[in-house]
Amino acid sequence: MLELKNLSYSYNENHVLEKLNLSIKDHSFHSLVGLSGAGKTLILKLISGLLEIQSGTIENCPIKKSFVFQNASFFPWLSILKNLEICTKASKDEILHSLENFRLSNISSMYPHQLSGGTLQKVSILRSFLNKAELILMDEPFVHLDMAQKEEIYSFTLNLWSTFKPTIILVTHDLDEALYLSETLSYLSKKNKKIVESYQINLNRNLNFNECKTTQPHLTYFNNIYSRLREDLN
Repeated sequence: MLELKNLSYSYNENHVLEKLNLSIKDHSFHSLVGLSGAGKTLILKLISGLLEIQSGTIENCPIKKSFVFQNASFFPWLSILKNLEICTKASKDEILHSLENFRLSNISSMYPHQLSGGTLQKVSILRSFLNKAELILMDEPFVHLDMAQKEEIYSFTLNLWSTFKPTIILVTHDLDEALYLSETLSYLSKKNKKIVESYQINLNRNLNFNECKTTQPHLTYFNNIYSRLREDLN
């Protein structure tokens, strides 16, 4: 279990996190939500090692980690297959099998500029799984996609997760997205500078995204978390 204990962090005189505590089970899909500037991406950077911890500890953090950013980045002069060969620890056969298994085999010889943003983000997400990471950190990877692309890539991500079973931590401002994808969810309060509530999400995973977000359980979770957002604004 990944544990964040008494994490505090400041930018100059601005205290962003104060004695934050959070536990995330191995192999789970966990989302962090909260207002802009609450420190969600900061937490990912501390976990990944991109930023040095100022105060507190992070315990039982896997060594093998991958980061998925908002914008997919590739070597433009290389094919998708070559990009994945260079940037992952998977063999060529493993890559080709995964591309076929996740319905991307037709793009293996194509170049990044020939693909849509949604397809590139799919490949970016697949790349993080092919790295055989035990922990995947996702910083709003779906934010630039339209609704049709989002629904497709949500299913794609969940299929990858159920196949490879890493721990995933997703940062997002989209409550519907967080509820649909996650097993557990934490609300990071900008006002209190810490996690103020965590939720175990129990929704019908057999429904697609648009069906799920209209169900009463989904709406109940949504309204509860949205009330936290409103409190944080006041």
